[in-house]
Amino acid sequence: MNRLGNIFFTLLRSAIWDKAAKLPYVPTEKEWNDIYTISKEQTVTGILLDAISKLPATHKPPRKLILEWIAVQKFIEKSNISMNKELKHLYNELSKVGVCTYLLKGQGVAQLYPIPQHRVCGDIDLYFDTDDFEKAIKFFTSQGCEIEDTPGSSHAETDYHGIKIELHRKSATFYNDKLQKRYNEISLDVIGNTRETVLIEESEINVFPPALNALQLLSHMLRHILFSGLGMRQICDWVLFIYKHQKDIDREEFISYMKELQLFATYRAITAMAIDYL
Repeated sequence: MNRLGNIFFTLLRSAIWDKAAKLPYVPTEKEWNDIYTISKEQTVTGILLDAISKLPATHKPPRKLILEWIAVQKFIEKSNISMNKELKHLYNELSKVGVCTYLLKGQGVAQLYPIPQHRVCGDIDLYFDTDDFEKAIKFFTSQGCEIEDTPGSSHAETDYHGIKIELHRKSATFYNDKLQKRYNEISLDVIGNTRETVLIEESEINVFPPALNALQLLSHMLRHILFSGLGMRQICDWVLFIYKHQKDIDREEFISYMKELQLFATYRAITAMAIDYL
């Protein structure tokens, strides 16, 4: 690993494990600017500043860069607070009209970070079964929201109070009918009668049980690898999720599921990166 990579991953480990970093050397001004650029590319700008804040004053970036970094982190923090408030409101409103929804990825996984508000947020991803999906569409329409729903697509999109919402018919998409059918069967088996929640804004929001949540995260990362590129934020999500839930997942059963769904190679690659770098 080169000098820059060494510093970046030292800081990233410090951020996700909430421990003070010991830098191998003091970066130059140019190196700090390069690290800042990498943090934006990898969407870990907010959490990386948390690690920098624990450094001795003599090891920190130049004041001008620090001020810019703080401004970006404050924006991320404000976005998360706003999104979580809308998520709580939306979840409660959907519950009132009898719609059962599950939160996917993003805001749920963010709660595993030392400071959840500093994880870069995107949109809100919600999963509904077939009947509840149609009810959800009717709800958003009644609120004056425009729905982007392409026939045959696995999800629809809308804007709710200025926040992008993705409504999913499938919690994971496989471009193979046999794999999709098997994933759907596993989903029903794993969810069963269990109810898992995550606490956001003092409200309990439905999420998948850990094993299914892990499969969903893996399939989502595979899509990133294939179509848009995988960033370190997704790897950090995976590390913190597995660290939190490792005792909640039956290892042999989970490996069996991954092999059936052709996700095992993805799991091995991502886990190797997680172990080597984080």
